[in-house]
Order: sequence, then structure tokens, then C-alpha cells
Amino acid sequence: MATEDHLKLDEELRAEAGELLAGGLQAILGQYGRVHVSGSYRLQLMTWLDLDSYLECPSMSESQCFALGGEVCGLLRPRKMFFTDNRDGHDNSVPRGMYWGIRVGELGSGGWKVDLWIVQPETCAGLVDFAERIASRLTPALRGRILAIKSVICHHPEYRKSITSSMIYEAVLDGRVITARDFLKGVEEQPRGSRP
Repeated sequence: MATEDHLKLDEELRAEAGELLAGGLQAILGQYGRVHVSGSYRLQLMTWLDLDSYLECPSMSESQCFALGGEVCGLLRPRKMFFTDNRDGHDNSVPRGMYWGIRVGELGSGGWKVDLWIVQPETCAGLVDFAERIASRLTPALRGRILAIKSVICHHPEYRKSITSSMIYEAVLDGRVITARDFLKGVEEQPRGSRP
């Protein structure tokens, strides 16, 4: 697959994600707080149907969070939707806040994975800043390289488990890898305990 094809796929996926947001999702979220669409959508690095967003909200109760979840469920009619409470920061591999994992249709068969984190302003600022720092370092050549690697790695059985998109971004931006093979070799050489 040529770089132009990867860029075109990203553009198509972002357009589809934009339709999802404009179809009522952004409006629902906006009633509860400030919406930050992030991840691969923000970075123009989409290789599959995955939409990450943060809802910046100074205070939200569990009942409000479930009311929000009910509205989102009514709009998107997901196949699966699940809630996680990490406000105490027990799991430091994910943001401190409340989470809705939304699966619209079957993943791998045209279905969307929508991740919604409801977070405090200070947490949100750190998450947004992280994405902005990555965005500021991207050049057209680096974006093409990341898209080429992600288009392979997103089908790897360890993707979203021991392998994350952030790991790919970091490896490419730090100049350690050029191909998916380089990336996987680097992951395999890392001691298990040092992986995120």
C-alpha cells in the first residue's frame, strides 16, 4: 500500500468519524462539558474505525455519567457499551476519570470503537497537551511512515494490549523505526516488564 493510499484511508475514516460526531454525538457530549476529540482523529493518523474523545467536566456524578451514557446509547444503538470508574487512579495505564467504551457494530466488520473519557480539567489538559506535542512534531513524511506502520500493526494480536499507537508514534518520532518490521523487532527486544 502506497503512502497516498494510507493518507486517503485516513481522510476517509476521519470524514466518517466527523459524520458520527455531527450526527448528534458531539451535541450530546457538549451538554455535559467541553469536548476534545483526540487520538488518531486529531493527529490525522487513522487506520481503522476508532474514535477517542475526552469530555472535560469539573464535576460529574455517577448518575449524571449514566444519564449521559443513556443518551449516547439511544443515539448510537451500540452492540456493546461498558463503564469503567478510574477516578481514584488505580489503573495508571489509563486516564483518571470515568469511561464509556462504546462498540457500534462488530469491530473488524465496519463497526466503530468509540472511547469516551470523562475527566477533570487538569487531567484533560495533560491529555490534550500530549496529543498537541505529538502533532507539533509530525511532518508529511513522518505522518506517512506512521500510517504505513499502523496499517500493519493494527491487525497484530497484541495491538491495544501490549502494543499501543503511542508506542508507534514515539518510536517513529524518536527515529528508531522506519518499517513495521523494525517496530516489531524493537518491541520483541524490550523486556516484558518495561512495556507500557
